[in-house]
Amino acid sequence: MLVQGIDGFEMEMPQLYHNASHVGNTGWIFDGTHSLIRSARLRKPVIRVTQESNAFQLVQVLGPNADRNSIRIEDPIYENYDYAGQIRYNGLLFEPMIGQCQFSVVAQNIGRLQAVGFGNKMPVKRANYNNDARAINTTTTGTFTVAAVGMTQVVPLASATGINGKSLMQVSDGMCIVVGRVNNLNGLNATVTTLNIVAGRAGQPMGNGAIVQVGCVPRASSGEWQMMDIGASLSLANARLKPNIAGDGFIAGGDLSLANSTVYFVYLWDNNAGNGGNLQLEYSPVTPIVEGASGIKVKSTDSMRTLVGQCKTDADGNLVIAPLQSRSYYMRRGSTASNALQVVTDTPNTSLAGSELDAVHGRVNVLMWDDETAEVRINGTCSNQTAGQGCITSIGVDSLNPIDRISQGVDAVGSTAGATIPISLSATVSGLANGSHFFTILGAITGGGHGKWLGAAYAPLRTTIEVTVMQRPI
Repeated sequence: MLVQGIDGFEMEMPQLYHNASHVGNTGWIFDGTHSLIRSARLRKPVIRVTQESNAFQLVQVLGPNADRNSIRIEDPIYENYDYAGQIRYNGLLFEPMIGQCQFSVVAQNIGRLQAVGFGNKMPVKRANYNNDARAINTTTTGTFTVAAVGMTQVVPLASATGINGKSLMQVSDGMCIVVGRVNNLNGLNATVTTLNIVAGRAGQPMGNGAIVQVGCVPRASSGEWQMMDIGASLSLANARLKPNIAGDGFIAGGDLSLANSTVYFVYLWDNNAGNGGNLQLEYSPVTPIVEGASGIKVKSTDSMRTLVGQCKTDADGNLVIAPLQSRSYYMRRGSTASNALQVVTDTPNTSLAGSELDAVHGRVNVLMWDDETAEVRINGTCSNQTAGQGCITSIGVDSLNPIDRISQGVDAVGSTAGATIPISLSATVSGLANGSHFFTILGAITGGGHGKWLGAAYAPLRTTIEVTVMQRPI
């Protein structure tokens, strides 16, 4: 169906059938090249396009006069589709997709994405099941060398038999490479292998000595966004991990564990095992970006992976389960982490820049997203040890340089030694990057002598620091 100009159009349960005897290549075209197209909707279309059909795209929207924000397809029913060369959408926009699940570290080494009462669907780019995006080489004949990343083996066959009984095929005229696909081998590495490419014609049977590439999991460089069902939860343990094909993340199924003291972003991806999807999680130090076409945050090196959270390992490589040390990107909830000085802590520092009172008990470490705000509060008690001197308390954010907030409590001039000085100090901090940040207590005195900040033995006078990361409204 070709639509070249319309304002208000709806089809309810249209049925599209296309098989090998037809020569069409598009189901619906909304062409706004010359005229306005607005408020067009396909509701619950039923699609059946067979494997024998020619290359096909279901819906195409084009032209400067097509109002893409008002052209929609709703609840499509795919009875038969997604074979090689078949594309669902081209130029079509979708309603905003907001993840309904929450990521958290639920045990020392278990990260989990789970439903928390708002549904169990997440935005994921659907893997392209019928397109092997990892071409070996464009050479049509001769011998060349390839790094067999993502393969388990390359086998010369003695007879024209495909892997697991699948028939052999030629991918184009003059290229007789046979690609056998095996799922769930994503990330396995093999040594550099020499392949022999033989000449031939597409569609003709292969002879003896054909080359079969095994275990290269097909994954397209782009795909269709869908709200996909994760079930009740998805988990990924920090044990028996392996690198993904690109080598910049870790998925289940190997013998590795995560590195020490590292922030890992957590991504959700369709691992392509079976038509319909098999969603899994990945830990990766690679930072996320916003994909421009969808506005969804994805892995910067692979838009097929949707950002769902971040977590951190300790000095032994274990996932940390402390407050604000694992964060969900969707379904966020405000949380507070705190710390307190354990002993009386003093400093002779007279610089207004101050010094960190205690890098262990006077610090709070948190994970934050770049659109979040942190509320920092320091409360407690300090004391000057020399008459005529004052104590200054301030806040350090990711450094030992104070921000523009101080608490002095008493005027240094004329003060008596040993004065009890209350501390009450707060600040709102925003504009921090995705990842790990620390907030710390800084102390200084205005002259000679020492200042002292009370610790846990003097509760409730002890000096504490609290950080609340505010929930982003959705």
